[in-house]
Amino acid sequence: MLCPAKINLFLNIIGKSDGMHDMHMINQTVDLYDTLEISINGTLFDHFECNNSKINTEDNSVLKALKIMRYLYDIRFGFDIKLTKRIPLESGLGGESTDAAGLILGINDLFKLNLDMETLIKIGLMIGADAPFCLVGGTALVSEIGNVIKPIQRLIDNYVIIKPDFGLKTKDMFQKFDQSFPVYKVLDELCIGWNDFEIVAPLEIQTYKERLINNGAFTANMSGSGSAVIGYFHDTKSQLRTYKLLRKFFEIYPVMACDGVEILNKKSLC
Repeated sequence: MLCPAKINLFLNIIGKSDGMHDMHMINQTVDLYDTLEISINGTLFDHFECNNSKINTEDNSVLKALKIMRYLYDIRFGFDIKLTKRIPLESGLGGESTDAAGLILGINDLFKLNLDMETLIKIGLMIGADAPFCLVGGTALVSEIGNVIKPIQRLIDNYVIIKPDFGLKTKDMFQKFDQSFPVYKVLDELCIGWNDFEIVAPLEIQTYKERLINNGAFTANMSGSGSAVIGYFHDTKSQLRTYKLLRKFFEIYPVMACDGVEILNKKSLC
């Protein structure tokens, strides 16, 4: 499974109810992929391994998704699961959510469950607010608590992502925003390059945005709750020029828009 990163082209926090935030967003999947390999191992036990030592191999989004799918569909098999992480952690790029989405779609395919998208989205919400979109992929307007997803025409193809040398935790960023802005503002227009979280983000985020814009991006914003910053480009030539100019200084990724989770080999799900 190729599990793509998610970026936010627009993010507006418009309210909160029952502990969940209502959002208005434009999301896009891009070709910075984690790889998820799944196979039945012939036992009743699961074996999970990951190339990133920061991932808890006993408790993570993939295993949580597997537990949910096993319970809902009475799956009585053990699995060997190998996760190769490329999406940076604590970046606002949806790494945990896309990995969970990959597991859900993989199990759906492996066991021929033929789940419709409405059902998949409900399962995704059990994981988190970004998982439903990661199950859909592509370009979409996303609203409410992440469960209302309207695919739209692709807006932009070329991006450069900079991952700062620090991460930001989603829970902490929502808490900061709620403390700073107890009254939520609903923006009337969808403004590409706008992210409410930047209002409470570290000042360094603006520096990364300026570096991207000063070196060729036509706009830039933080993705999700951060800390990754995305630069937008009209074409591949300008995108790669900026990448080459900045790659000596930052952890940086030139990426293209893509359509979502991809199953490479349906027999082995890898």
